[in-house]
Amino acid sequence: MHEIHIKLEEFEARLSNRSAQNATDASGNCRTLSIREEIDTINLCAESIAKEMGIWIPYPEAMALGVPAPSGVENDVYFDQNTNTVVKINNLMIDADFLKNE
Repeated sequence: MHEIHIKLEEFEARLSNRSAQNATDASGNCRTLSIREEIDTINLCAESIAKEMGIWIPYPEAMALGVPAPSGVENDVYFDQNTNTVVKINNLMIDADFLKNE
């Protein structure tokens, strides 16, 4: 469990740094990112960092994580009965809806 928290902290720090760098790059080009551009950039950065860290789970492989469990709108939850592990995956549905309505 401790290793998971360390990876999450590392992920959050890397995403924050990369997002700040993107904002700095945009302002250096005398422009401000629109909300849509900012969300798209953050999502692409999150995917890239997760892949670099080996924690990215392609959506088609999610079913192999266990039995689908009750989930909310933004997350899919899976339960592995063999290891008693719960995996919660952000499916970016709220971000997708937000972008469609912008």
